[in-house]
Amino acid sequence: MSRKPKPKNTLSAGQRAAMFEEEQRRRASELSSIEAETRESDVTQPEPEPEPKKPAPAPQKKKEKPQAATVKVDFAVDGGKTNQLPGMCNGPYSQGADISPLYSKLRVPYVRFDRTEGARSGYVLDISKIFPDMSADARDPESYNFRETDKYILAAANAGAKIIYRLGESFDMSTPEHKLKLHENYDKITAICVNIIKHYNDYFAGGFALGIQDFEVLSHTDLPRVREKNTDGEIFELYTRIANGIKLYDPSLRVGGMSFSAPSQLVRDFIKYCKKKNAPIDFLSVSLYASSVEEMGEQIGQYIHILKNSSYADADIIIGEWAYLPMREGKAGAMDIMRSTSLDNAQQRREAFERQRSVFGAAFVAAGLLKMLEYPEIRTACLESGEASSLWCSICDGFGIPQKPYFALEAFSRLRSGERRLFCVSEQYEGFAHTGVYASASCGEDGAYIMLSAFDGCASIDLRLDDIPDNYYTADIYMLDGVKNMELCNSIQLSGMKKRMVLSVSPYSVILIKVY
Repeated sequence: MSRKPKPKNTLSAGQRAAMFEEEQRRRASELSSIEAETRESDVTQPEPEPEPKKPAPAPQKKKEKPQAATVKVDFAVDGGKTNQLPGMCNGPYSQGADISPLYSKLRVPYVRFDRTEGARSGYVLDISKIFPDMSADARDPESYNFRETDKYILAAANAGAKIIYRLGESFDMSTPEHKLKLHENYDKITAICVNIIKHYNDYFAGGFALGIQDFEVLSHTDLPRVREKNTDGEIFELYTRIANGIKLYDPSLRVGGMSFSAPSQLVRDFIKYCKKKNAPIDFLSVSLYASSVEEMGEQIGQYIHILKNSSYADADIIIGEWAYLPMREGKAGAMDIMRSTSLDNAQQRREAFERQRSVFGAAFVAAGLLKMLEYPEIRTACLESGEASSLWCSICDGFGIPQKPYFALEAFSRLRSGERRLFCVSEQYEGFAHTGVYASASCGEDGAYIMLSAFDGCASIDLRLDDIPDNYYTADIYMLDGVKNMELCNSIQLSGMKKRMVLSVSPYSVILIKVY
């Protein structure tokens, strides 16, 4: 087999050398061009120095929501007498409905009046409403107009409630105007306030003898819109003038102020000013709006600390108004949104108000009241609002039909009814700082009551009753949830000194157990 001959190289050695040199020159030219572009890029766009690496955060183990809570009730440990919870902010009468029967059934102990019935003609308890002409003679009964105000006061008194009467002016957060200049006419405003008290306690201007004991002087004076035209000193001075004037008229009356919205330095300054002027503080009036029960507890603890470390350590606390406030970013801004009547954020307001009347609102109200029972310094806490015409009213709608929170309040009224005493209750989750379950127990002649609010959505409650009296054999279990309105769900028989029951609960449930 013949081989294929190799192709002959037709280029000479000189030609091959010339081609090699040409190829070397081409490559050198390309390399120099690339280096020039790189140098230009380095000058116009310097490369940033690398940032030092931050250590990666340690991964946090996310705790799942606890599914079960343990609640222990020890009937051997006396917790003292129940305080007068819950009160109502504003009474049963309004233009939309008179819900006096609901107040009577709840046995509402206190009604505090403030921003009452924001009708077109003005809030009915305001000084500017009762005494419309500041140039008139304060001694003349004809200078006063109590016609509308009497309807609201008498309705609450006839429902069996004690009155906390706010003397001052309602500062509407939706408008910047202030109808009453606090820093003018100190003496005249004091005389008007004393005559308003005389109208309801001593028949002045065709009045009554209702025996009202508690008078809150001014309210919400720490809000920015109130302080725009009134300095702290002017507000404090008016309080001291009115408070001393009331005591001069009747030393037995209780005087306090001024519906503070936060336990701030302003509260301490107010107390110091009153001490300097020798003015009375029989109670400190505060308002609590929060998105959690624990936050409310923290604020209450701070108010108590301020009072106990002051010259008014014997004063008690009246929570003049409290409610669930969903927005915590900027408290004043959140309150502005909730009080506003504009269309801005209307959906946000509607959802918040609707939530207050839902089973969520019922569980929050029950949890808040059960938490407040831990503080004997609280004389009463008035839920905002008990006026059917108000958007803040959670116990009923505008027609007076009861809503979910009403049934929670009805259960609470049974817990504290009559001469009952509280007993020690403890709640715990293993590995959790707080249970999300709130509980209290009381005992009286008709048996014992245990009330629980599963506000944090646990699935079951392990209830243990220690040292329960031997003559208690039966436990009736009432439930409030998305379907039931505090209805009897089960009745079980008890035995032995240690009783135990496991309760299955749905989110935002309220449970009342009668043991007898």
